[in-house]
Amino acid sequence: MRLRYYLEHLVHHARPTALHARRYAALQRYKERFDPVEFERRMGVYMGAAQPFELPPEAVAKRDFKRTGGTVYWLDTLEFLTYFQPDARFLFKLGDDMTPCELPTIAKMRSMVDPTDHAVIFKLNKWRHFRFVRDRTPWRAKADRAVWRGLVIHDWRKRFVERTWDHPLCDVGQTHPQTDEPWCTPRLSIPEQLGSKFIFSIEGNDVATNLKWIMSSNSLCVMPRPKVQSWFCESQLEPGVHYALISDDYSDVDEVLRHYLAHPAEAERIVANAQAHVARFRDPLLEELLCIEVFERYTALSGQPAARRFAPGKSA
Repeated sequence: MRLRYYLEHLVHHARPTALHARRYAALQRYKERFDPVEFERRMGVYMGAAQPFELPPEAVAKRDFKRTGGTVYWLDTLEFLTYFQPDARFLFKLGDDMTPCELPTIAKMRSMVDPTDHAVIFKLNKWRHFRFVRDRTPWRAKADRAVWRGLVIHDWRKRFVERTWDHPLCDVGQTHPQTDEPWCTPRLSIPEQLGSKFIFSIEGNDVATNLKWIMSSNSLCVMPRPKVQSWFCESQLEPGVHYALISDDYSDVDEVLRHYLAHPAEAERIVANAQAHVARFRDPLLEELLCIEVFERYTALSGQPAARRFAPGKSA
């Protein structure tokens, strides 16, 4: 899968300018067929409260944009810079850094609890974060169990594991153990986790990596209210509608799990709603168009009206 990702990027950058121009024109025509309300709803998440601003000297031009962080972050950004002039300038924050952005900055995520964070959200590290599954096992046919595997490198994850690792309905454990804690357990593959009715999603350095594939499955996502916003529009997820809500101190895990075991129809309704949310991200043309639109609005807000490389409606 990763090899395919790199090959696709290689092919994209090898295309002549005329083909990129045609692609841009085709995407603009597609935009006319898409629901403008839904389009603006998603763009509202990505742009946040961004207002017109002046770029500082440290903003990088497209021609000078080099791989300074993870390769996939760089490639995911470079893919859409194809549609902009070489002197188009941007502020970037690549990686899992949750330091608030004082100025609008292209980044993978933005805090939902810190109003000083002005990150402009872009679809970064999509190879890792936008992985969906095909789950053919109905919710009622799965085991009466809640699972989670991950690294325990944050206080909130440690509290979660301490509260749940020995719960009779939970199979919870830390992978890559660094201590001799009793909750250190072997990894569970995604197919193995999908055998359970419930899968916990607990944020780590930023967003929870497993959230997307859980919500594409027939298992019920169980998590606290999210605090980090990404391309997946976490702020639009409603507790009791798209996921089963547990408290930040995890004190109600037993109550929540037993509630949904006693109300299977309610659990199945939430699973269906979660899958409907995931469906919004499965249209590759729309995803491509939204990525371009983020950069276009960013350049407009930063006073770069001529940054776009191709004019709408032009195919060459």
